[in-house]
Amino acid sequence: MRPAVILAPDGVPGLTGLGASLSRLGHHQAAIVLLERASRLDRKDASLFIELGDACARHGDHDAAVDAYAHAVALSARSRKGVSVGLRLALADALEHAQRSADALGELEQVLKDEPAHAGALMSKASMLQTRGEFDEAHELFRRVIERHPTSGDAYRRLMISQRAARNDPIIDEMIDLFERK
Repeated sequence: MRPAVILAPDGVPGLTGLGASLSRLGHHQAAIVLLERASRLDRKDASLFIELGDACARHGDHDAAVDAYAHAVALSARSRKGVSVGLRLALADALEHAQRSADALGELEQVLKDEPAHAGALMSKASMLQTRGEFDEAHELFRRVIERHPTSGDAYRRLMISQRAARNDPIIDEMIDLFERK
């Protein structure tokens, strides 16, 4: 990708490709500089704003990640493909890290409206509810994940700390049996 940037320093594809690569290699600050330059040149490329959001999230700038992902959502909503589940989950995660949990839950609700059994969205929502002290609803969501994905160790672990797990609970008994067999 570097030759593309050297030959066309203001070319969006070169800047985007190099920025995405740098971000994945852990050079988030440099990646953000390149991706922001590319985003000023092309305000209509949703994938560019997703890369920028990813770089900002990896760097820990969650407010900037929210802005980039929100722009990507707006662009994607106008496209034939629509907004992907992955993009909505990334936006929800950035919103949660930016201390905007009500907005994050709204994004997760949108995912669950489109895909009611989406394990990632169910787990994220349950975790957020658990953090907010809404243990009963979190407990029920963890149970829904386990019913659909009975080998999800993380769901069992989180269910156990949901403050409603009890001895003689059939799901807990299944979990114990599952892990004792291994």
